[in-house]
Amino acid sequence: SAGIFADKLAQAGFTAAEATASELKEAGFSLSELKEAGFTAAELREAGVTAAELKETGFTAFELRDGGFTAFELMEAGVTPAELREYLGRGSTELGRAAFELREAGFTVAELKETGFTAPELGYLAFSAAELKEAGFSVFELVDAFSVSKLKEAGFTATELASTDPLKGKNSRRFVANLAKLGFTAAELKEAGYSLSELMDRRMDMMEVDFSLSELKEAGFSASELREVHRVTTADILYFTASELKEAGFSASELGEAGFSLFALMDWFSVSELKEAGFTATELASAGIFADKLAQAGFTAA
Repeated sequence: SAGIFADKLAQAGFTAAEATASELKEAGFSLSELKEAGFTAAELREAGVTAAELKETGFTAFELRDGGFTAFELMEAGVTPAELREYLGRGSTELGRAAFELREAGFTVAELKETGFTAPELGYLAFSAAELKEAGFSVFELVDAFSVSKLKEAGFTATELASTDPLKGKNSRRFVANLAKLGFTAAELKEAGYSLSELMDRRMDMMEVDFSLSELKEAGFSASELREVHRVTTADILYFTASELKEAGFSASELGEAGFSLFALMDWFSVSELKEAGFTATELASAGIFADKLAQAGFTAA
């Protein structure tokens, strides 16, 4: 066939060295002959040959893509999205560019998902985390394609994001600190399964995240739980005091149930509040509270 091609070149007045694809096409050479002669898809594309014509001639989708044809041109030529993925199976970057071109051509995220495009491929350039979430991709599929920040913006909850934490229940402090820094509340993180000690970890302070006692109380942590947890500072290990817990909104009753003694509470609560907490007149009197104060709180003389 090489000899026949050379004869036809000579008859047309060309030499192998000087002939271009465009000139030979104009001279009547078939695409099959030009392909056999070694002309690439890129060269034939420059000569005005379409992707469909080249595909019909035997060029693969891989060769057409390397020849400069867009993903949409390939699909116009009859290459399906699934075939495109197979031919372009050279990593998420190339497939990501193809997904972007297909989006520009009008394909939806749902259509591309159905053909087998993965979250990292679709999220590389073409679609947002919110769009992929809407199309049905799970948080587990998206966590490798987007930052936790982008996933939060997409509407995933702290509970959903916490489910992707590889160290959950072991050493989640940095992960939970990142979630807190993104704006998740103590209540949301507690609901996600993180412990009080994880929310109070010193690394939270290092990342400029610090939940107040009021926030922890609103999250549902009890006075008993908060009394047991400690804060590690640069100088010491500190426990929350009755005064701090009262300031956060805990009552004398709650602190009494948490194990605080009368002497720890009496400087911060009224006699009436201490009475409501269940302390008796005898206990209060033994602590040095005068009879008139006891009477004002509603205690009656024995």
